[in-house]
Amino acid sequence: MTKVFLPVALSLFFSTPFLQSAHAGASGWFETEGARIRLLASRSDTPGVVRGALEIELEPGWKTYWRDPGDSGVAPEIDTKPAPHIANVEIGFPPPKRFEDKYGDWAGYKERVALPLTFTMRPGQRGDIAVHFFLGVCQDICVPVDGQLAVPVTELENLRETLAINRAFEALPKKANEDFSARIDRQTENMLDIRLDLPEGDTNAVLFVAGSDGYRLAMPEKKAEASHMFSVEILARPDETPSGPGLAYTLESEGNAVAGYLPYPVPHK
Repeated sequence: MTKVFLPVALSLFFSTPFLQSAHAGASGWFETEGARIRLLASRSDTPGVVRGALEIELEPGWKTYWRDPGDSGVAPEIDTKPAPHIANVEIGFPPPKRFEDKYGDWAGYKERVALPLTFTMRPGQRGDIAVHFFLGVCQDICVPVDGQLAVPVTELENLRETLAINRAFEALPKKANEDFSARIDRQTENMLDIRLDLPEGDTNAVLFVAGSDGYRLAMPEKKAEASHMFSVEILARPDETPSGPGLAYTLESEGNAVAGYLPYPVPHK
């Protein structure tokens, strides 16, 4: 998939980085070509943890990407460099949709999406919830968006933002289980065959597998109509098996979704 990106100078015209803070658990809106973006934050029941969400509102006809954006997309990246008192941030992804256009197949979102965030604070430290983000929004052209957002630590009690954050977490896939999951059935140098375990009578599943840690994957393809088998082409792989949890996948069917990890394919020398 080859996407057309704006030149850097022009893209920065639409998305110049700056730090916004605002009111009652939400940052101001960061506005860019095709979208606007804001940060929500709320206290959690766990000491030292703040829950949040990166809310992306897309204009009609625009899309943004899942954790694996395809050949030339931009996966969302979030870090807390503006807030050294935050030790870590974890980003979650609701189930994406599959898109087919003149550039190829890719996974993402074409409507408003909220990416759940879990912030871990450094012990004994306190400060605003601030992030640096980098993502892409795409229509006929793709705009790389680079910016910073912040929510004052004194404004984390607003009920409306807390409810919005709760909805973002509720939209995440559930944890895969023995009755609803994916597993590698067979692998070759360039292909994975993946078998799905689905509820009885379920034949409409959609599988997404994210390339990561040196692996680059094509979009999963169903091997036969009404089958529980998908194939995934391996486009690139590392020389050694990584130490991470594996290849993240999301499996969606009949309005339900689960997420898990597939073991890394064995490197071929």
